[in-house]
Amino acid sequence: MVHNGTESDILLPPLPAGNHSVRFGALNDAGFWKETADQELIVHSRPETTILHPQQLIFRDTDTLEFTGNGTDDGAIVSFSWRIGAEYANNTTPYFIHAPLSSGNYTITLRVQDNHGVWSNE
Repeated sequence: MVHNGTESDILLPPLPAGNHSVRFGALNDAGFWKETADQELIVHSRPETTILHPQQLIFRDTDTLEFTGNGTDDGAIVSFSWRIGAEYANNTTPYFIHAPLSSGNYTITLRVQDNHGVWSNE
């Protein structure tokens, strides 16, 4: 893709995951190209998550809750973030144990972060 313009800044559309080469150059008033600069960009994909355990969806208010999840990515998963309702628990393992909850409905969410600092969607 080629972008021409008169500004010193450029805004690129979202790029797909992978390696991309970008060349910057400037044309002077006499119509000659000044030095160009090349830059390699690496775009990483967003990791994805799956809650593997528990399979059941109904618990007693005396049950200790145990969760297991995993993340997939083009790099390595380095952090996990579990959320039960508005309560967060960040750790570096795919396992999470929570004390019994009072009766009610709760949404359990897992996010993972890869070694490039990119978080999965919630």
